[in-house]
Amino acid sequence: MRDGSMTCPLDQSVEVAAVALMRDAFAAQPKYHYPAHVQVPLHCLDWDLLSIEELTAATVSGTAVEYLKSHCSSWKQLAFSFLVHSGPQEIHNLQLLAGVDVAFRRLSRDECSVDAGKVLVAVSRQLQAASPSDVMTVFRSTRICHDVLMARCIVLLLEGAVLCSNEDRPVLLNCVLSVAALPGVAAQLMIMMPTMPAVVMAALVADFQMYLTVEAMSTGDGANMNLICRSLKVLFEGNFASPNGRDGIIHYSKFYNGLTDDFEDEDIREDVARLMSNDFAFASFPFLVNARYKSLVLQLEASVDRNGAIHDAVITNLFANRRNVVVDDVYLVLNVHRNDLVNSAVRELRMKQQMLRRPLRIHFVGEEGVDEGGLKKEFFQMLVRELLHPNYNMFMNPESSPALWFVPRIQNSMTDVQYRLIGQCIGLAVFNNITLDLAFPSAIFRKLLNVPVTYDDLADVDPQLKQGLDSLLAFEEGEATVEEMFCRTFVYEHRIFDEAVSVPIVPGGQDIPLTGSNRQQFVQAITEYVLNLSIEENFNTFREGFFSVCTRAMVTSLRPEELECIVCGNRSFDMDALRSSTVYEGFDDDDDAVRFMWEVLDELDDASRRKFLKFCTGSDRIPVGGVADLHFIVGKNGDDSELLPTSHTCFNHLLLPAYATKEKLREKLMLAVENCEGFFGGK
Repeated sequence: MRDGSMTCPLDQSVEVAAVALMRDAFAAQPKYHYPAHVQVPLHCLDWDLLSIEELTAATVSGTAVEYLKSHCSSWKQLAFSFLVHSGPQEIHNLQLLAGVDVAFRRLSRDECSVDAGKVLVAVSRQLQAASPSDVMTVFRSTRICHDVLMARCIVLLLEGAVLCSNEDRPVLLNCVLSVAALPGVAAQLMIMMPTMPAVVMAALVADFQMYLTVEAMSTGDGANMNLICRSLKVLFEGNFASPNGRDGIIHYSKFYNGLTDDFEDEDIREDVARLMSNDFAFASFPFLVNARYKSLVLQLEASVDRNGAIHDAVITNLFANRRNVVVDDVYLVLNVHRNDLVNSAVRELRMKQQMLRRPLRIHFVGEEGVDEGGLKKEFFQMLVRELLHPNYNMFMNPESSPALWFVPRIQNSMTDVQYRLIGQCIGLAVFNNITLDLAFPSAIFRKLLNVPVTYDDLADVDPQLKQGLDSLLAFEEGEATVEEMFCRTFVYEHRIFDEAVSVPIVPGGQDIPLTGSNRQQFVQAITEYVLNLSIEENFNTFREGFFSVCTRAMVTSLRPEELECIVCGNRSFDMDALRSSTVYEGFDDDDDAVRFMWEVLDELDDASRRKFLKFCTGSDRIPVGGVADLHFIVGKNGDDSELLPTSHTCFNHLLLPAYATKEKLREKLMLAVENCEGFFGGK
């Protein structure tokens, strides 16, 4: 890296003048407006390419410009000085690069523009080639380490990519990514980037998504798209790098690429095929694709396993002189008994451990019928309902909570087989695109993916406990102390057969009084006990069951929210989309009864619509693929009568009499919906 005409750092008055100048530049760039109090430091450009004499050959009005002309031996000197003096909280307001052209126009008589993109490329090449000693020499800094300076430059250059041409941007990104991969620089980036303001991160991600979409729709250059995706990966990792940043600077869905959101199933299959051929594929960057995409990829995994099984079965059959491949050779076929569903399912799964990742088919022993999807859905509905029933004492609804949580080990130590089964059930649902009616809180899916659960998760698991702990933390001691008001020790009380059993939440907790000085530790200990320690053995058995179907490698690409969406369905749905995808049997879409039904549904609130959806499909959520995947059917069940509507939830089939009036349809439909009990624990 060349030192150029670098001299001693500029004094503060020069820095103030330069900031004033650049604020003027920003005023001409509405997209990059910053508050007046924000100091926008300059970036590390190779200003040796541009001498101040050439740029200021003519007189330019303005005190700041004249001051800079008389005090700066080079623009490079000014840029480095600002970079050294800028703090981490300032470094993320570096949209300065978008104002470079304006600044040069202010300083040049003929208003000629400088190609800032090419200057940035020159800088990135210098950074890539520089040794640590080169960097420290140029920056003349002993108080800021090499890795910090390099990390700052990386952020600057990523933000500056907006100024590069399509030809220059890949060169810049290639240099930037090679520097960002250095261990020390990467570590500093993960410290620096979580302080980035959300508006800056969102704008930066949107810019790179635009580059990616344009590249994909124009040249389709795999190498360039790979560079853009790797840059987005740096931003994605930085977005969630804060120890307390589980939710990120911006929402994870902001990283989904809009192009992939519109992919049809065949597009996703082709993308996965490109991945298998070592060509560029969005599937290589899971953070870019939504839960529907990932769900289909998991199903494709099952198809690969099935195709391998078909190949093996064909070879086996040839040597056995069998002409046909039987269903049991290529599918996971569970032969279960309706009157002994749990035990028969456990036996079948134990015997067929090597086949769990094949497409599932269900056969109810003693019954005719081929599983085309309906029997499979019925099996899951029945199994989940039975396992969640209070008789099994596996899950509980804490008071005031609609969600299910694991019964602590101290209250139930006899259900390892069942916990493993419910874990396998969820894994099979993931592989077979089945939406389960599970009222599980998000904390369960976080724990499955080893994402730490926190105090905030108590709001879903046990709202009453969370409210009490909030009151404890907010209590102001005055006439009464915490110890006098709450009268607690470091124990948690369980109710076992109507008797209170106290368990210490820290060693010797029964002898440690709760006080104002230790209440924060008390809250932390209670949170750890409820969410982790008290259920550890039961949850671990449940998790073993899940991962006996879904290997860890398969689900590491999923966020907890995405896994929850794949398993339990999407919380939001579009009534218009449901209407447009509905199929009618015995009705035409313009019949009075059909029109009455949609008018009634349009008038319902969200909670009532969910009850209707659960009445018809067995779940109050829609599949991860959207309402079209419901294959919702409305069938005519005779003419106007006093019969109530009925449904076959296994087939998402509503049977509706042709009621003569809208009022009658509303009355009958709501009576059926309100009096249909869902599974225990349903939301």
